[in-house]
Amino acid sequence: MNIAGEDVAVEHMMPGRIRLRFRSRRGETEFLQQGVTLLSEISLVDGVDANSLTGSVLIRPSASPEQLAFLAAQSVFRCEAS
Repeated sequence: MNIAGEDVAVEHMMPGRIRLRFRSRRGETEFLQQGVTLLSEISLVDGVDANSLTGSVLIRPSASPEQLAFLAAQSVFRCEAS
């Protein structure tokens, strides 16, 4: 999947948890932390954690995966493209 020019994979998804993997961003703590900060501001997200060693972002949403994907595509990762 490509979001705002970033190659991202949904590693797994289950109720209350979505793990995204940014393979090309492994080790880029600043990029991942920016994503954590932005995702945390969404009212439908209960929590976000990132692991820069693996390039993964764990999202704990209160919204459905479809709602969250729409919000992320529309607002969060667009910031990186600017």
